[in-house]
Amino acid sequence: MVVLGLLAALLIAALVAWRQRPRSLWTGFFLTAFTLGPMATMAVGSVLGSLWGCTVNEAGGNACLVAGRDMGPLLTELFVSAWYTMLTLPLGGGLLLIWLVLRLRPSGLGRRARTARAS
Repeated sequence: MVVLGLLAALLIAALVAWRQRPRSLWTGFFLTAFTLGPMATMAVGSVLGSLWGCTVNEAGGNACLVAGRDMGPLLTELFVSAWYTMLTLPLGGGLLLIWLVLRLRPSGLGRRARTARAS
């Protein structure tokens, strides 16, 4: 629930920043993807495991035959990738906060440098 609230706040802030600079929306998108990517892969692994009727856990790959192929190891790797969130959430979250502060300030980081060069 907290993650969804954070995503909604980031989306609103990114849209505000995009009105100022269209390229900054891509920066926010990539930072958000980096931050929440491991949780998304875990969700994909869980959903695919449920759809295919397989047991997915962190203990090891269970046999999961789909169209004659064993998808158990793939599902386990997708599910276990959520552990990377311990690295990406603090790092990406901090970078997102810095990016938002710099984008939503009335005078952006590079604006003074550009005006100084222009004059």
